[in-house]
Amino acid sequence: MLEMFIGAVDIHRFNAFVQGSELTLYYNRVPNDSYQEFLAWLRDVKQEFPQEGGWARKCLEDCGGDHLRAIQKFLELAAEFASQHKVV
Repeated sequence: MLEMFIGAVDIHRFNAFVQGSELTLYYNRVPNDSYQEFLAWLRDVKQEFPQEGGWARKCLEDCGGDHLRAIQKFLELAAEFASQHKVV
């Protein structure tokens, strides 16, 4: 249940959760090269990470302002990336 982790279903809260998780790994010196590769893939291959607003804004716009659908879109992109790359 997503609400258990981020409160109300909101793409911006989800984005903060993802960034916070990544920052936690970084500060604990746990390498996560896959995440940086994923962000580069989103930007360069899928054009889903515009400079202004990032992936959260793009997903929300693409989903007509529906936050749950925007989160699902992001997770689908993550699953697509994972299926095409060796993710550790």
